[in-house]
Amino acid sequence: KANVTIPSNQGDQTVPNVTGKTGEHVTVDVPPLEGYTPDKTTVPATVNADGTITVDNPTTTGKVTYTPNDAKANVTIPSNQGNQTVPDVTGKTGEHVDVTVPVKPGYTADKPTVPATVNADGTITVDNPTTTGKVTYTPNDAKANVTIPSNQGNQTVPDVTGKTGEHVTVDVPLLKGYTPDKTTVPATVNPDGTITVDNPTT
Repeated sequence: KANVTIPSNQGDQTVPNVTGKTGEHVTVDVPPLEGYTPDKTTVPATVNADGTITVDNPTTTGKVTYTPNDAKANVTIPSNQGNQTVPDVTGKTGEHVDVTVPVKPGYTADKPTVPATVNADGTITVDNPTTTGKVTYTPNDAKANVTIPSNQGNQTVPDVTGKTGEHVTVDVPLLKGYTPDKTTVPATVNPDGTITVDNPTT
């Protein structure tokens, strides 16, 4: 009874407790390797006089080639705007792939792709999720006309500026012969570049 070492393109694989009699030829089951498919299910081996068991022809019939499996998975990219999910990224076990950073309306990403690795269990995860694998989205500049509702009809304030996601204060325009109940109103810069007042009914 002995452990048998099977050479492979993924390193030596050890099969424990193979049994046989001195001089006998035995068949050794090739061990599974997660994420890979072997090119054969068994290899031939010989029981030696010293009690060891060694594979026959370790460079040909006794060697196993493991082929990486195909994988398809969703990849989560961390960012300063929350996790971004990229669906159906493909690759093979052990492969390094570049994942395209998703477009986020109103923002500019600091990189077009992030590096990721295809894992043996079929998942695909970004490398270095706190550094090269993380994306920083910078809010875009915006300039837009803002419509303020009033009891005298909509009032338009031209060329208000801000950045995506920002809350801005918009000056209420003067209306000849009237006094407004407030001098400014709060507004938000939207991802599509528009700027709209908050709580337009209050």
